[in-house]
Order: sequence, then structure tokens, then C-alpha cells
Amino acid sequence: MSVSLRKPLSLCGALVLGALLLGAAPATEEDESEEARPAEETQKSRSRRPVMAPGQEAPAAPPPSAVRPVTVKQEKEEAPAEPPPPLEFADEPAVALPAPAEEEPAAGGEEITDPGEVRYLTRKGNFHVEMRVRPGIPSPGEPVEIGWRLEEQLLIPDPYLGDRKPLSGVEILATVGGPEANRTYEVHAESRPGHFGFTFTPHTAGTYRIKLARRDGRAGLDVEMQLPVGQPPLAASRTLEVKRYPREGVDPSDTKSQMRELARRWMQLERAAGTARAAEAHQGLVEFAKEIEGGAPPHAKRAYTALVEALGTIPTQGPREQTLGQMDEVNFQTCLRCHAAARLEFATDVSNWPRYTPNTELKPPATMESGSGGRRGPVRPVRK
Repeated sequence: MSVSLRKPLSLCGALVLGALLLGAAPATEEDESEEARPAEETQKSRSRRPVMAPGQEAPAAPPPSAVRPVTVKQEKEEAPAEPPPPLEFADEPAVALPAPAEEEPAAGGEEITDPGEVRYLTRKGNFHVEMRVRPGIPSPGEPVEIGWRLEEQLLIPDPYLGDRKPLSGVEILATVGGPEANRTYEVHAESRPGHFGFTFTPHTAGTYRIKLARRDGRAGLDVEMQLPVGQPPLAASRTLEVKRYPREGVDPSDTKSQMRELARRWMQLERAAGTARAAEAHQGLVEFAKEIEGGAPPHAKRAYTALVEALGTIPTQGPREQTLGQMDEVNFQTCLRCHAAARLEFATDVSNWPRYTPNTELKPPATMESGSGGRRGPVRPVRK
């Protein structure tokens, strides 16, 4: 009996002793962290609870020290990359193109009442149209220069031309009518692609209609514009842009500019011959010739003095044939005499005019070889 109870009692005593030793051992770090974790979570949950005063419905704002400023890191701006150099093409000859002429801007403040040129810009169907009129306000009986720029709108932009294609390779006719019967003119292509022009003389004041069409009769060019003659330019609208440019002043140091103005006044007298306007036109011609004489260099003073004296002999009264006859005499004896040596350069001595000494060193004008101009259109790129 005593032997049978000894083993269970010793086993129980060993278990009790182990339990006591385990309880007396120090707590490990993991146990401490597990015990401290609920306390921290409790404290944190308590700190998140809003603090409100008695009777306050909304929580109070946090103290300023608790708000941390948000800093935004600014990215450094990179400098724009330089554009790549233009491509070189094997089929395109190296032609030095002249610098484009700077167009004189239209006046922005005051309206130009007597413009030297007026431009009308609009869109007709699939074409962007620009009509240039010189002089800006045409007068009956005076020639009018009409210039055109025609560009076709491309639905798919071309990598070479862009979104507009200048009209080229087409023969165009212009039909002008309105106050007068319809007249048809041939429109000449200019050196720049898409630019055309022609000249006509209106004889009646009013609004003319100018309609362009292809010579071959094919459709696709439906352009019709209005041109006021003896009236102010058309007013700008939602579909029509109007630009006015001032008249070019006469440069006293530029002989070509002076001769151009002298020729304009000469033609005014020619058109007014035999009418009541002949005296006024003759007076304007003589006065401008005197201005040229006053600023002429010493070696040309004598020639301009002779011009003023010759212009004074032109009669302004009487029949038209008498005025034109004397103008032809002045043109041959005075104007052509000076041009033979100074402008045309086919003579070296004109002191015994119409006898003259020929210029033996005169050279024919330079000619441009066909196909020497710059090409347009797709070409083969250079393979490097």
C-alpha cells in the first residue's frame, strides 16, 4: 500500500516544483511587448477620441503644433531641346533662296483712308483665298493690279507642304463684270507657288464681280470676289478679313522710287488729256519734277532742269490729240535721251541726240537655265 502511493506523490511534487520555478523566472522581451501592446493601443485609441467642451457639437481643432506643413518637391524645369537639323535631299539642288520680304503691317489705331494696297482674305469652298488690290481704292480710268494667293486645304496634312497646298500647274481665267459688260482676262502665274495676278482698267464706278475659273473648264475652282471701284474698300465681316496698307513714300535717295512716282503722274495726265482734269494732273506732274530737280546730284542737275522745262510745254487746253502729241515729243526728246545712257545703257554720249555713241561694252542680260529653280514635292533623302 505504501509502495503504490509513493510514485504518484513524487510525480505531483515534481510538477508543483516546476510550476513554482517557472513563475519565479523573469519575463522575456516578447512577453513584455505582448503585455505592453494592449496598453499602447488603448492609450492611442483614447488619444484619437475628440475632445469637446460641454455643449459643443463639433470637435475642437487640433493645436497648431500638431499640424505639420506639407512640403511639395518642385521638379527642376528642363531646358527645351534644340530642334534637329533639317534633312538633306539628294534630288534637290542647293539653291540660295532670297530672304522673304517683310510686309508692312496695317495700321492698328487709325484707319488708312487712302491705302496703297488692300487685301481681302476669305475661304471659298476648299480654297483659302487672298485678293490683293493696288491701288487700294481704284478709280475709273486707272489700271488696277489684282494679285491672288490660292491655297487648297488638305484634309490630311502633308509632311512637306503642311495643311495647305499652293495651287500650281493650272491655267486660270478671270471674268470681270458688274457695272460694265463681262470681260475675260488671262491670269498669269507668278514666281511663287500659289500666286497669280492680272491687270485691268475699270471705266465706271461701282462694285465689280471677279470670278476665277480653270481654262480647261474643269470644276474645283469656284472663287468669286467683289471689287469696289471709286468707293471705299469692303467692310470686314465674319467670313471676310480686310487689311489696309499705306502708300509707299517716295525715297529722295532712290532713283527707281522717284521714277516710279513720276511715271504714275505721267499716266494720270495721259488719261486726263482732253478733259477738265488735265490741268490738275499736269500741275501735279510738274511740281513733282521740280522736287526731283531740287534734290538731284550735281551731275544730273542739268538733265532734270531740262525735264522740268519740257514738261511745261505740254498744253492742257484743247483737244486730246494735241496734249498727247506734245507728250510723245517730250518722251522722245527728253525722257528717252536720259534713259539711253542712264537706264538702258546702250549709249555713252547723247549730247547730239538723237545721234548717240553706242556702248561697245554692253552685255546681254543674264538668262536663267531651265530647271535651275528649287523643286517642290517629295524627293529622295540622302543616305549616309
